Amino acid sequence: MIFRQSTFGEIIESERRMLLTGEERYGSFFINARDLNSLLMNFTKTVDLKSWKFMDFFSHFRKYHTLALFSALRLHSPQAQMNMRQVLEAGTIAAYFLENPEYEKEMPKKLKEKSYKWIEKEYQSHSKRIKELKDTINNIGAHANPTSTSKTCRFDKEMKTFITPFFDTEVEHHVQAELWMIGHIAIGFLNLFHEMNMRYGGVKFSDDFMPQFIELSKKNKELKEKLKSHSQISRFD
Repeated sequence: MIFRQSTFGEIIESERRMLLTGEERYGSFFINARDLNSLLMNFTKTVDLKSWKFMDFFSHFRKYHTLALFSALRLHSPQAQMNMRQVLEAGTIAAYFLENPEYEKEMPKKLKEKSYKWIEKEYQSHSKRIKELKDTINNIGAHANPTSTSKTCRFDKEMKTFITPFFDTEVEHHVQAELWMIGHIAIGFLNLFHEMNMRYGGVKFSDDFMPQFIELSKKNKELKEKLKSHSQISRFD
């Protein structure tokens, strides 16, 4: 599929087409990421007023999860990675406030550090997963590196000139891995929020949350198996 990018108008139209053809291009990888994003958007039936700070950061969490999905489909891998970092940070702070609903007046940096120390102490397995994901994102594309820059620059030997496209060079399994990761992050936090809510309350989950969560988690594991041969996935074992 050709996506024109010579003018501002072509870029806008190409990005629209990229979003609308996600299922056609990436099949079940897109469907799983999309459906998990939808579950994030709709699993809260009611939220107690005491949990308003949870909802504050959870809203940020959901927004950047959607932006990560959009960025992956629009072939902007570093942008997708940076959005996923926002998701991990906002999700951790949201979880902190679900257990500690009292208002905090600390600066964001202090609050982030406090939430990471809290989750490391109280939910070690989740903390380990979040740290591994953050390290992977930092290594793959959240910062400028030869891997990310090689996607938007190549030398054409026939034309004897450098080609510097606006969109990343599309490598199917790279985007598939990114979509899988976006879904994987959603699963981890949905599991954490549900586990915490069973203990502390504050959120009423939708009636069909658990059947959807189980089915989408199962599908995400199946997709991981399809990507096992690629290094982007092996580090998440």
